[in-house]
Amino acid sequence: MRIVIAVGAVALAVALTGCGDSTSDPTGESGLFPVTGTADAPFEDFGEAGVSVGGEPLRLLVAATPEQRSQGLRGVEDLDDYDGMAFVYPQPGPATFTMADTLISLDIGFYDGAGDLVNRLEMEPCTGTDATCPGYPSGGDFLVAVEMPAGELPEGSLGG
Repeated sequence: MRIVIAVGAVALAVALTGCGDSTSDPTGESGLFPVTGTADAPFEDFGEAGVSVGGEPLRLLVAATPEQRSQGLRGVEDLDDYDGMAFVYPQPGPATFTMADTLISLDIGFYDGAGDLVNRLEMEPCTGTDATCPGYPSGGDFLVAVEMPAGELPEGSLGG
């Protein structure tokens, strides 16, 4: 079982592969989420990708390593030219996210390997710790979680 406690995510019990250069695909054979490069400053520790949700094109930061998922959107006040962040895993599993140290309200969508929506939640910032902030469970196995500012996450499937 995979458990992620995060704002955009502290991976606790996950040893997963990371994103790489422009040819990497953290989701393996699914081809669902190709990383297209390294993100612009101040997010250069993350990858970036252009994807669509519900047919709407999005430019997302990509957190695909345990360290990137742990940092997530903690402390971020402005996403600059990015629409949000995707947390990408090489295999499906359930997880719980928190909003500890997160400064903005976020919506999160959890998507399976086919890009279908597993669950969608509204998350509020929390001034506590991962242990004291509310948890937001995925509600099932997922492969990619997408976080965007509250009210901005499109309806529909990932890639569709």
